[in-house]
Amino acid sequence: MEKISLTSIKVLFISVLFLFSNCKKKEEPAQVPSASDAVFSHSVDKNNPNIINFKYDGKMPVWYVHWDMGSGAFAEGANTSKFFIKKGVYKVRMKIFTTGGTAESTQEVTIEEDFKGENLLQGGEMKPGDAASWTILDIGSGVNWTFNNGSVTATGGNFGHQGIYQAINVEAGKTYKFDARVFGSGANDSWFELYINEKAPVAGQDYSGVPVLLGLNTWSGCGKSAFDDKLSVLSCNGSNNEIQFNKSGTVYFVIKTGGSSLGTTGISLTDVEFYAIN
Repeated sequence: MEKISLTSIKVLFISVLFLFSNCKKKEEPAQVPSASDAVFSHSVDKNNPNIINFKYDGKMPVWYVHWDMGSGAFAEGANTSKFFIKKGVYKVRMKIFTTGGTAESTQEVTIEEDFKGENLLQGGEMKPGDAASWTILDIGSGVNWTFNNGSVTATGGNFGHQGIYQAINVEAGKTYKFDARVFGSGANDSWFELYINEKAPVAGQDYSGVPVLLGLNTWSGCGKSAFDDKLSVLSCNGSNNEIQFNKSGTVYFVIKTGGSSLGTTGISLTDVEFYAIN
């Protein structure tokens, strides 16, 4: 009997040690990452020198990776790519998120030349004579477009709206990128939207039922105060400036604006670009 009790005590003692050991392991805090864990590499795309491919190379498991491309653009994921239009040196920052915390690191990426792709839009610089490339979409009174020397300006408001557009031929499977520079003194209860769609605009009818790709919207928080930048940077209504099409054919590049007041100087547009990047 005495021998059995002693054995039982030994078994119980070992079990307690085992449980204590397991509990201790579970209570150990997750490893906090450092800058040495936030390592990444980048390489030039073999098909386009203005596209840089990025890859998280760290060994630490992550649940989220965020990229600041140094150009006003952001991305996420362990692997991502960025198309840089302008030559220059960009400071790219990658931030990793782990169970133990966050860490980040920065690398400089050099783009040797401006992108040489052909702008498929006609009259994108809004120079004298470029008005002939655009059609005014008259939807409702209150807003008017005026072509200037180097820009086109929408003025007015009164909850009317107008657009401008042109047709473009695209190819299925290709990726296209688009953007424009917009500037103004600040609007009130107004919108400024960009669409690219197979739906043809019709005079006297609102252009609706298709997704907004980029846009200013004072109710959503952009366009209320003075602005001057790329629409892709300013946009708070739609956030995509790349697009693909399922079939080749004609699409319509439409810019529509309206609302209560487009501001004392209106909303101006120039350097409108649409080009294939692959």
